[in-house]
Amino acid sequence: LIRLKHVRTYHVDTNRVYLAGHSMGGFGTWSIGGHHADLFAALSSMAGGVYQPGCVENLKNTPIWFYHSTDDAKVKPGQDIAAAKRLEELRQKHGPYEYVWKLYDDRGHGLPKDGVKPIFEWMLRKTRDPNPKHVIWQPQRDTLRDFYWLRSTRRGGLVEAKIEGDTITLRGATSGLVIHLNDKLVDLKKPVVVRVEDREVFRGLVPCSLVAIAESIEAKRDTEMWYPARIVLPH
Repeated sequence: LIRLKHVRTYHVDTNRVYLAGHSMGGFGTWSIGGHHADLFAALSSMAGGVYQPGCVENLKNTPIWFYHSTDDAKVKPGQDIAAAKRLEELRQKHGPYEYVWKLYDDRGHGLPKDGVKPIFEWMLRKTRDPNPKHVIWQPQRDTLRDFYWLRSTRRGGLVEAKIEGDTITLRGATSGLVIHLNDKLVDLKKPVVVRVEDREVFRGLVPCSLVAIAESIEAKRDTEMWYPARIVLPH
């Protein structure tokens, strides 16, 4: 979505890229912003909806402002209502998910009374963290294998990955997972421990390699998300 040549040509700050849309654009914001949540600082879906798994779950580190109106005759609010409920469930289970949800009763398929200025002002106060230490990911596309510092060779299932010190704890769909690492995530001069649920699956120094560097560069083309080391988990 954001290619290195565009970043270089237009001097794009990749930690301040935003996505917003109304109606069909709201659906697109949920879909593109959800699957590629690691690319954006903030999202806003206006009178849209969610229709794909993973689009809500992946927003652990990506704030979203979305609204709908109960009298919207063109796009019913049911999907956004369900998304708000799911976000609250995720927040209760996994800790903070930042979102603003507004349900109006008199806006039809239009904009809020105050327009979009408050939404955009809120969005522009956000900055992406390219290396969050707590990631929730539900990979759903065969062509999308990388999310923050994780790579998955399998589709489906939800994985939770958390880094505390130099210990990485994984839960959920971890088979075939690859963990990319840099000095912003762990101290690569010290042994790293990887635990799957309550079972230790790796302990030791993680060497830097050209394969790891090339893999991360190809995946993101984003200098904020290049990783010199990796751990490949067994299938």
